[in-house]
Amino acid sequence: MQRFKLPLLFLMCFCSFSIMAQHRAENITFQDDLEISDEKEEKESRFHKAFYVEGLRNDVFLSLNYDMRLQRGRSDGPGIRVGIGGARFTALDFDSFVDVGATSVPLEFNYLVGKRRHAFETGVGVNPFLVNLNGFTVEDDDSLYFMNDVMGFGMNVFGKIGYRFKPIRKGLVFRANWTPILSGNGFDNGWISIAIGYGFK
Repeated sequence: MQRFKLPLLFLMCFCSFSIMAQHRAENITFQDDLEISDEKEEKESRFHKAFYVEGLRNDVFLSLNYDMRLQRGRSDGPGIRVGIGGARFTALDFDSFVDVGATSVPLEFNYLVGKRRHAFETGVGVNPFLVNLNGFTVEDDDSLYFMNDVMGFGMNVFGKIGYRFKPIRKGLVFRANWTPILSGNGFDNGWISIAIGYGFK
């Protein structure tokens, strides 16, 4: 009987060790699953955002913009955009020379219809801008009238209707919109604004 005690004791220890190891492995797997689930939930709860460069009309020809959806985990629905834009123009005539620099800060509320990559986009915004004018003109009496650092402030209201291509998680953003404008000079049919950039969560 004595000679069976040692193997039996060894077998009991081995079984206990195997059960403990299996239990520990299950706990580690469960913890890993929880961490993966938490990480996935955190990613799904983030806001969709984008940086892009937009050119042509409402933002004084060229602007750098930041755009964000206002509902967590969704790439459609309401969103906001803020940017900074600018342009420079030079005009030379036989009796005048004008150099114009403009800086703008387009602010926009927009809405996307389309949960996947393709969306219909509409929006409305305001575009305050600052103009700096330099140059000269020849007066009727042949005297020169100089304009040095003449500053001016203005603002227009613009609308947007068009198309947006957006990533599911991260990647290319492309926008093409019609942008009618309302300003102190009245209503302008506007141009087509084009934007390209990068979207992420």
